[in-house]
Amino acid sequence: MLVLMALAGRASGLDAVGLVILATSTGYLVAAVADFGLSTQTARWFARMTDASRAQLRGPLLVRTLGAIPIALAIAWLLFTSSFPDLSDPGWIVSTALLAGAYCASLITTQAAYGSGRFRRTATLNGGIRLLSVGLLLLASFAGAAVWSLVLVVAVAEYAIAVLQYQSLSPVGAASTEDLTPRRTWPFAVGPIANNLMNRSDTVVVAAVATAVVVSSYALASQIENALTTIALVPAGAATVYAARRSGGAMARQLGVVSTVVGGIYVVLAIPVAIAPSVFTNVLFGVVPPSEMPIRICLLAGIFSCLAGVAIMLLNGAGDGRGTAAIWTSAAVASVVFLMGGAWLFGADGAAYGALIRDVLLFGLAWTRLRIVMRRSSEH
Repeated sequence: MLVLMALAGRASGLDAVGLVILATSTGYLVAAVADFGLSTQTARWFARMTDASRAQLRGPLLVRTLGAIPIALAIAWLLFTSSFPDLSDPGWIVSTALLAGAYCASLITTQAAYGSGRFRRTATLNGGIRLLSVGLLLLASFAGAAVWSLVLVVAVAEYAIAVLQYQSLSPVGAASTEDLTPRRTWPFAVGPIANNLMNRSDTVVVAAVATAVVVSSYALASQIENALTTIALVPAGAATVYAARRSGGAMARQLGVVSTVVGGIYVVLAIPVAIAPSVFTNVLFGVVPPSEMPIRICLLAGIFSCLAGVAIMLLNGAGDGRGTAAIWTSAAVASVVFLMGGAWLFGADGAAYGALIRDVLLFGLAWTRLRIVMRRSSEH
């Protein structure tokens, strides 16, 4: 995403950055909705069923992938023509729809490969193709291609991942595919959809009510927050496994240690950006935002997002699926309300404050729930 933003910004300025973020955000959100929990259930299915095969996955995979494309076409057309009427090009709408289908397919097939036990090979394949796509993005940019073609390159890379991961699966099998029906997969859809709506695709919510300037300014601030929180949360990756094996008291100690580390990393990364946001965006993306305030507000929101992320990982490890789903659902609903309301009333600053309220709420819900779970675990 950072490479896309940098190339778009240097090619056509802040509006192009907003368009790229809106296109990818829409594609990822539609993919999560179309997936409807299938990717998570597929990983579990391949892990449990020794006679599972790619032939049995083909039907559910095609339905989700092909279903994502028309949905994304309709949503992209509405968003682009309303927020960017002077800049909208059919290429943006088509590339967004293709990305939605591609990412949905790569997500499902990648999870299937992980479920089959191909961890290193799967990660290497995905990383290699995405690294290759960076080179193609650079070539397209230097060749002066339309900015929307950058999104198309990402879509092609995701399709390549989907095809190769699908081919790596066992060709024949006899396991029952009942577990892959929407009736079985929907419980796993809540978290990914809510997470996309709140983090990767919150720009879509803002675009529903805002102008191009507001969308671009908020999108830039939001993606900077997402990038820093993603880096900061890396040390928390093992928290889920740890929580699954420990009692409440041990989880409390883990919470304290991981939260301190994650929070410390985030603060170290965020402070220089908060001091000089325009310098940072100009150096990295080649653009200067009309206001630095949305970036500073989103950076403040990021610390709450990080700490909430740690708590949610521990809740997942403790097996609190119902509690986690309730947290994601509540926070996602609040996110839509506050982002749209803030953007409509106060522009980019209002949208950023909406993000801050969302992340504070997520933090409060996650930590409150985790303390309840830890107390129950200690009592038993």
